[in-house]
This record gives sequence, structure tokens and C-alpha cells, in this order.
Amino acid sequence: MMQYAIRNPPCATDAGSGVPRTACDVQRPPAVRPATTDDVEGCVALHNEHFHANRTSDFWHWKYSRHLPGSSVYIVARDNGRVVGTQGMIPVRLRTAGAVELTGKSENSLVADEYQGQGLWNRLYRLALGECQSRGMSSVWGFTPVERARRGLLRLGFSVHDVMVQAIAVTSVRQGIGVFRRSSEPRYRKIGASLLAPAARVRSRLAAAFERPVPDLEVCSGPFPASATEEEIRELYEQMSETCPGLVHLEMDSDYVNWRIRNHPWFRYTTWCCRERGRLVSFALVNEHDPLRPAVVELAFVERLHAQALLARLTREMARRGAGVVTFWTNQTNYYGRMLLAAAHRLGFMFRPAHSSFVALDLAGERQRQPERWLLSALWYEGYAL
Repeated sequence: MMQYAIRNPPCATDAGSGVPRTACDVQRPPAVRPATTDDVEGCVALHNEHFHANRTSDFWHWKYSRHLPGSSVYIVARDNGRVVGTQGMIPVRLRTAGAVELTGKSENSLVADEYQGQGLWNRLYRLALGECQSRGMSSVWGFTPVERARRGLLRLGFSVHDVMVQAIAVTSVRQGIGVFRRSSEPRYRKIGASLLAPAARVRSRLAAAFERPVPDLEVCSGPFPASATEEEIRELYEQMSETCPGLVHLEMDSDYVNWRIRNHPWFRYTTWCCRERGRLVSFALVNEHDPLRPAVVELAFVERLHAQALLARLTREMARRGAGVVTFWTNQTNYYGRMLLAAAHRLGFMFRPAHSSFVALDLAGERQRQPERWLLSALWYEGYAL
């Protein structure tokens, strides 16, 4: 059994009484264990207090109880009757080399300020990894902007990769600058983006002026999945995997789609499709929760021209609706990520490194997959950071 250091060594006697302190007076390390439904309100309260947020227990249940609930992992630390630390792993199926694997997306890593620096995060995470292995997960992955978390994950055996890039099309200078100023990013990033906005808009307009329509391509949109069937989308990912062997992508089965897309408690998604003579050749999911900054959270395609045609039509339509910017995130080391960035460059997008690192740990005893295999997009990491 592991032994834990006492945070505050007891005094020999109580001041002025000469009576020795009892064992009950000694502060013990917080208890770390899998969460129960009785812990939910405490978990929500801890996160709301730390992030000054407005999260609810219903949102917690959506994340951990309504998709593959038997595979979800959530660990809590409790002390003096309250939750003081959390670590979650959302079960997500990934497909690679024709096989479907159960993996864990690391989320909700948090230790209360007064308990940091005492090894509590490490205890939470190690227990969570053990629970993931017992549920048959092949790997754990996630995203974090926190340098301290990166160092801790490296010590646990994770690989850490700065591979994510954000692409931004400015569709209105005034609205775009307003979006940048209202963002929660550091001040220097707000100022930089605002200064670049006028030039980025000029580039976008020039690109649109010289854009040549591709024959036989038709772009349409609508509520998910009105514009494409799940079978068509699955076949498109299969074509991508044939072109790029070993590609790791989300398994967009009905379970995932119903949970993540159709029944998301906050976000509203629309589908954009590009067809060539009736055949689906490019597909995108767009989060329109904030109409001033719609985000392309997933974009699947085989040829660059198909992705470019879809992005061009999408950005024109969002400009017509009054959006300030259109954004997407991608893995710049991935084959399709590089093609997508090339298409966006031709359309006048500007680029900047994402502030979060991609982290991954293999649990199956196999060689860690290289980051260029992962078809990462915003759909992978909408949610909380580590």
C-alpha cells in the first residue's frame, strides 16, 4: 500500500492545554476514487469556481453518462466533505487500418488551488489510466494549453506534440476585430489578429475575385445529416484511409453522431457537402453556435480542389450572413491537414499556431503512433482543456 506524506505535521500538544493531539486531528491526504452520482454537484461546483463558469450537472451527465456510459471514467478527490480534484476520460471510438478502437479523451483535469503541488494530480491521473485499461481502451489522448500539465504528462509517458494550426478567414473587418477583442485569448494574440484583419480581408476578396469554378461540382448545406447520409460519410473516410494508410480518424457511427452532433446541449451544427456528378467528395460540419464566428469543426475530402470549393462557398455564405470570421483547426503534419491548409491559403485565410498541444499515450503496449497519422480537427477537442 502506498504511504502518503502528512501535509501539516501535528504539534505535540494543543497550545496552552498540554493535551496531546489525537490521530483524528492529523490532516490526511484527500481520498481519490471513481466518482459516483453523489459527487456530480461537487465536481460542477469546483469547475465553476475555478473557471468562473456556468456549467451544470446536466452537462456533466451528457459528457459522461449518455455515450458509452459503461466505458466512461471519472475520478474525484474529496477532502473535508468537498470535491477538491477531478479527472475524466470520455470514451471515443477511433478507426485506423480498418479497425475500430475504444480510446479515452482526457478532460476535466483540475485540482483546487490550495491542493496543488502535493502530488494529487498525479494520483488522480494514474487511477484514471488504470480504469481506462480495465475498460479495454487502447490509448488516451487530449489537448492542453498548460505547460505544467505538459510536463506532468511527459512524466507519465505521454508524447506531446505542437502540431495544431488555426486558420482564420476574415469575412468582415469590423465584425472580425470585434470577435478578436471579445475572445479570451492573451492580449498579444488579440492585438496581432486585429492588426492583421484588414489585410486578411483584402486577401480573401482577391482570392474570391480570381477563383475559377470547378465543373460538375455542387455545394449544398443543411441541418445534419440532411445533405449526406451516414453511409456516404463513412465511404468518404474509407477513401481517405486508402490514400493515407494508417490514418486515425473519428468513428462517425450513429452512436457518436446522435450523442455528439444531434443532441449536443449547447452547439448547433450544419452540414456542408460538395458533390461531383452526385457523388459525395467533400463533407464538413460547421458549429454555428456563435453566428459571428462559425467554426468548421470537421472537414473530410480526398482531393484538395474539393475541399477548396467547399471552403470557398462556405466563407462566401457566412460573409453574406454577417459573420466576422470563419475558422478551422487542423494537424499541420497530417497529409490531409497540409492539403487543407494549402486550399485555405489559396482562399486568403491567415494562420497561427494553436495554443494547445496534442498529447497521446498508448495503453496497448504497441509503438506510439506518429502524430502525422492523426486526422485532428476542432471536433476532437471542443470542450474543456486538460
